[in-house]
Amino acid sequence: MQFNVATLLVEPVGTNRSYAIDGVHESTEFNGNVNFTKTDVGILVEAQFGATASLECARCVGFYTENLKIRFEEEYLPERDITSGVLRETNEESYWINPNHILDIQPAIAEYTALEIPLKPLCSSKCLGLCTTCGTNLNSSGCECEANSGHPAFVALREKWASQSATKSNSSNSH
Repeated sequence: MQFNVATLLVEPVGTNRSYAIDGVHESTEFNGNVNFTKTDVGILVEAQFGATASLECARCVGFYTENLKIRFEEEYLPERDITSGVLRETNEESYWINPNHILDIQPAIAEYTALEIPLKPLCSSKCLGLCTTCGTNLNSSGCECEANSGHPAFVALREKWASQSATKSNSSNSH
């Protein structure tokens, strides 16, 4: 998503340009609009778009799509002064318009989309996940595993408690 903004950079402060945007970044489709406004030092980019991300559920490991609504405002600064042609010193904390006056909004779209993706994506709030014993997807079918068997990592602890309980009950019965 690159835009040549050379003419906008020489326009008066407050001049606007609007564009429709749509595309794909990795496995995420997006569409919406972007507005460019000339500022005293660069261009203010205001973007609002919807994105459809293909995500993997954290419980059942199945893939599903999630609709995201994304909005951002960022000021892009020119690396090269439009009138003098002098290159400016840049840093990674700002968004820059390259020396050919091309403004690329793809990195901002990728960053703001990544921020909207849930940390623990779930295909449904009622997702049952996978059986901890056999790995069956409990959303699509049941499994034959023993109910209340608990997590397999705690089998040794469960056996120790059972043996301690049996020892206590044997010692109380012998008195």
